[in-house]
Amino acid sequence: MNKQPNDRSEGLSSPVGRYKPELLLLAPEGGEDLNTLSFTAQCIELGLAIELDEHWRLPTAPPKELSSYKVCIFPETARAMYDRDLNAFHRDGGFVPYFKYYPLQLGGDMQSVHHYLQSYGRDVYFWTLANVAIEGGLTPQHPDFVRTMESRSARSILQEYRDGVFAKYAARSMKVWTSWGDPQVTFFLSNFAAARLARDAQWKELVDWLFQKLIDSKEEALSTRGQEVQLAGVVESNITMMAWMILHHGVQANHQQAIATGLELARHFSDAVELKDGLPYPRYMRYLWGETMLHVPSYYWLGKLTGEKKYTQWADALVDRITEQNLRLSGIWHHWSDDRGNRGGAWSRGVYWAVLGLTQSLAAMDPGSERAQRIVEILRKTYRGLADCQDREKKIWHLVMDEPETRVETSASAGLVFCHDRLREMGVFDTEHDEMIDRAFVGLKRLWYGGGLAASCRGTATGVPEYYRTRPMGWYGNSLFPATVAARE
Repeated sequence: MNKQPNDRSEGLSSPVGRYKPELLLLAPEGGEDLNTLSFTAQCIELGLAIELDEHWRLPTAPPKELSSYKVCIFPETARAMYDRDLNAFHRDGGFVPYFKYYPLQLGGDMQSVHHYLQSYGRDVYFWTLANVAIEGGLTPQHPDFVRTMESRSARSILQEYRDGVFAKYAARSMKVWTSWGDPQVTFFLSNFAAARLARDAQWKELVDWLFQKLIDSKEEALSTRGQEVQLAGVVESNITMMAWMILHHGVQANHQQAIATGLELARHFSDAVELKDGLPYPRYMRYLWGETMLHVPSYYWLGKLTGEKKYTQWADALVDRITEQNLRLSGIWHHWSDDRGNRGGAWSRGVYWAVLGLTQSLAAMDPGSERAQRIVEILRKTYRGLADCQDREKKIWHLVMDEPETRVETSASAGLVFCHDRLREMGVFDTEHDEMIDRAFVGLKRLWYGGGLAASCRGTATGVPEYYRTRPMGWYGNSLFPATVAARE
């Protein structure tokens, strides 16, 4: 992708001195846990001017007198050291919320935040605490703070993310890859693209090692040990997503073992579906979802690499039916539909999943084919619809795409930028949407913290409109944003 002048790495390397912090939110001395990250994410989403150090992170000790701030909130572990100081700050007119110290839950995997009950409650709780803190006179969407966050250099963001990947995996101590699902698909898509675009040989080597560990662990995927779906005879959609990711990279790298593994996983999934009116349905899904479009790339790869026409026919049928039922005239997608005419709301990630499935399908076909041209036209219609829904102030898209009163959401926004970059790189998109995407990139920078993004929606399902409007959101470390940063670094 061509770099845009306003997107290059020139920018702030440190936030210190660029705004006047109003809120001192301390991190625990032992390091940020999931509670701290959720609390910070809520504050950043609200645009509260929190104190950040030269590395764009919360301090673990007050960098100046407490009287310099309007509000102070410390972790429970700081009670013994700072209780007297906080009491004095409160007596002198400073604001300490009624809860005084926020609770910690030390330990745990920072990536495991998608479908767990605990994460939903955590984000609702800390969204409440962040809003309570505003009572102390904090300025929501503080203009200097927002401007500082948006001005952070792409280079510092990419370095922070890279450092986190190396801290977790550089020791190469992993024996078996045990996680199979959309966070892992996102991880590999983002890291392969980021390492390539950054021309970083060490990063590429590490990701290649992780990829090899993944394909060596295919028996984990073929088992049911990690499945959330507990129904007998069901193979989760996670498998087909991993299959097309493996096949795409395997073909690009001419990695024969990866190709064989991807085909085996794709068949494992496809052998377990049931046909209804010519459409392959997983046995636990009765609706056509935005996520159903993520099955399509595997069927196209199966058809291309095996020559079996039924898979291509399945893929074509899914694209046609999902588009017919879920894509609105406006270009925005319903999250789900059924054959009785019912439709779900325009949940942000439901729109993004459809776009990602279509974008990835293009890799498995002749770009000049009629099939590819149809998919490109669907994508063009979608991005034109996105232009009408983009929040002009916050620069990204809302939790419910066509409802501007809902919160903005980052995982879908980052994915839509990523897909646009890939479509530009493939040469199937021109410059029509570059300005919109560049704005979204800046809006995402505003919500980046600690190797992840704030305002990331927790997983969802079918539901009434109110369900989509009230999804909890928080910090998440597995977005596609790092790849978009590398494209602009």
